[in-house]
Amino acid sequence: MKFVDRIFRIDEGKLVIRNKISLYAGFIAVLLPVLFVILNNFFGASTHPHNQPTAIANFEVNSRVYWIYFISLSLSVPILSFLWGGHIGAGVSVGLSIPFIILLLFNITSMSHSYGVRSDDILSSIVGLIAAIITCIGITRLGEKIGEARLNLRGKIASSWDHYQDMSAKKNLLHLQIEETKKKSSAMNLLIQKIKSLIDSSSDLAKELDLSKTAKYVAHNAREILGRGRVLVYRYNQTGSSLLYAEPPLQSNESANGEDFNSIVKRRRKNLLLSDISQNYQIAPSSPMERKFNSLILVPLMTGYDVWGVIRVESLQKSDFTRDDLSAIDMLSVPATLALHNADLYSLLAQKAVTDGLTGLYRRHLFEKRIEIEISRARRGGKNLSLIFLDIDYFKSVNDNFGHRVGDLVLKEISAVLIEETVAPGIAARYGGEEFVLLMPETNKKDALEKAEAIRQRVEQKKFEELNRTMTISAGVASYPDDATSSKNLIEQADNAVYMSKRNGRNRVTPA
Repeated sequence: MKFVDRIFRIDEGKLVIRNKISLYAGFIAVLLPVLFVILNNFFGASTHPHNQPTAIANFEVNSRVYWIYFISLSLSVPILSFLWGGHIGAGVSVGLSIPFIILLLFNITSMSHSYGVRSDDILSSIVGLIAAIITCIGITRLGEKIGEARLNLRGKIASSWDHYQDMSAKKNLLHLQIEETKKKSSAMNLLIQKIKSLIDSSSDLAKELDLSKTAKYVAHNAREILGRGRVLVYRYNQTGSSLLYAEPPLQSNESANGEDFNSIVKRRRKNLLLSDISQNYQIAPSSPMERKFNSLILVPLMTGYDVWGVIRVESLQKSDFTRDDLSAIDMLSVPATLALHNADLYSLLAQKAVTDGLTGLYRRHLFEKRIEIEISRARRGGKNLSLIFLDIDYFKSVNDNFGHRVGDLVLKEISAVLIEETVAPGIAARYGGEEFVLLMPETNKKDALEKAEAIRQRVEQKKFEELNRTMTISAGVASYPDDATSSKNLIEQADNAVYMSKRNGRNRVTPA
């Protein structure tokens, strides 16, 4: 039977106890009906007349034991089967039933040999025996079903618990992902707000017409948006890219060269994000790197199809920048390109407004404003200010004999010499026709004469291919406060000195 198989199994021809707990429970259950019989017989015998047990007394005892057996079996087996399993219930059922059935058989046998016992009593005992056997089988079967239901319920509970644990873990993971998404969303919203604020203020940025100040503004805002890294703004030119501004500024020992990756962006016309420049799968630099960094953002500043410049962000940390950072700089590049390009165009127009289109020297009106400023500065600071006035010798004959095209070439080449000889904060200007001036702040008369002589010698030694001969110049030098106390007097003194050079044979320098 199944309840026996719950307790015993045959292993290699030997009877082996399957579960010792069920056997122990059965042994304990065996003692219970025996104890009940002893107690009932003791008390039942004492109440019978003459203290002699009879068949009726035995039947009453068996009846009490039967009901105790039935109640114990009905209560204990289902409870034990549910709490500890069907094998425990089966052990208790067998342990209670076998001794009780044996006692019933013994009682029936004793009654059949006793005098004065009615056949009805024997029949009742036999009915009780059958009922006990049926009860044992039924309760044991019930215990097995309860045990199976317990296992199924336990499995479902375990499965539900595992599912709950899994769902709890997923919930925690989802919660972390939600929190992370909220943080990213918050950071992105803050970033968008900063960029919107920048775009809203782009009208103010567009009003800034100084290129270096505009580049500083762009670099500062890019650094504020990202909150890390070094931002560099470059402008492309014929020889490569030149740095306009860096935030934070470069150290004195750091190179401003950015051709390692700038040239790649100019050629590709696309954004570039490098998380680790040391990795082989990343893009290799087109020239040696002259600054130390490990991650990089490059966003070209496009004016139509042309690349005007690039916003470059460097960091010493690997993987320091994300796609969101790249998108932020890309969004910034739109108003930045407009502002930088406008400032660049304005500077070109301003340069053309103050410079001579043929020679590249400053125009006369700028020179006249500048000499007023320098005279005032020299007067306040007690400094020297010198002026060199130059005139090309026999220039009219060049135009008459070779034409104005060749005359213009002569003007350009002599102007190039003047530009090379001019040291800031000095300026060289075309005063009119073939006349030039060189304004030299904080320079005494002696140094100015030496500079004028150096220019005269360079021009004299220069061969003009279009003329197949050399040209000469006459120069005059005047200084503040030695020769004049106002800008007008200083110009007049230098002009008179040039006149003296021409009267004395040309190709010479004359002091005022």
